[in-house]
Amino acid sequence: MEANEKVIEKIHKILKLGKDASATEGEALNAVALAQRLLAKHNLAMADVESYGERLSDKRAEKEWKRDVAEAAKPRQFFSQFEQYIQGAVQDLCGVKAVLFRNRGPNGRTQVRLTFIGEQADTAVACALYIDLIKLCKRCAHEYAGQGWSPVHRSYAEGWGIAVRRKAAETQTQQATGLDDREQQQYAIIVRSKAAWLAEQLAAAFPNLVQLKIQSRGKQDLDAREAGYQRGKQTNLSTKVFES
Repeated sequence: MEANEKVIEKIHKILKLGKDASATEGEALNAVALAQRLLAKHNLAMADVESYGERLSDKRAEKEWKRDVAEAAKPRQFFSQFEQYIQGAVQDLCGVKAVLFRNRGPNGRTQVRLTFIGEQADTAVACALYIDLIKLCKRCAHEYAGQGWSPVHRSYAEGWGIAVRRKAAETQTQQATGLDDREQQQYAIIVRSKAAWLAEQLAAAFPNLVQLKIQSRGKQDLDAREAGYQRGKQTNLSTKVFES
């Protein structure tokens, strides 16, 4: 790291400490004053610090993306029904194709894996969205039935997943709402072209694919399933920070 880069990093950290919620007004003012002295001493501009912060954010975002991709692609013994509902929702929202497939792991045992087929940017968003929705679903199930994972939790999660899957399909349909006839025709052409392209990509990546269908396991708690469905209907799919 160059000398100036080290100074910029130091200034960035000083300003970050000054903006911390626990910092007093005096500490915040001292941080700004110290940062200004260092900028003047090393003939630097605030733009240099802001640029450093943006690069740092980009690196952090890339790291989070790789983590989400790895988490989504982690091999499993099986996927639950509610997870497949959420995969379908993500598929509709991100314009990708969710694929569950079997292969053999290093130990020779059969494992199930998930992948998303589509444009790189779309699949990156899909991985992050999938992880977020799975976490949100489980958190709602735990709020309803407490810790652990019982048939009540599973039933709740399935109801939640069904609701979110339907909301995602409705969101996709609503995108064409308000368009005139010509715009609707153009939109339909785009949708068909995207679907055809995804089908080509899927066939190229998995020429002999047999898509797995996950069945619900064990007893169902109908009250929990309905509660999960009603909660899932409240989930806001229009923002990155999900509300439920």
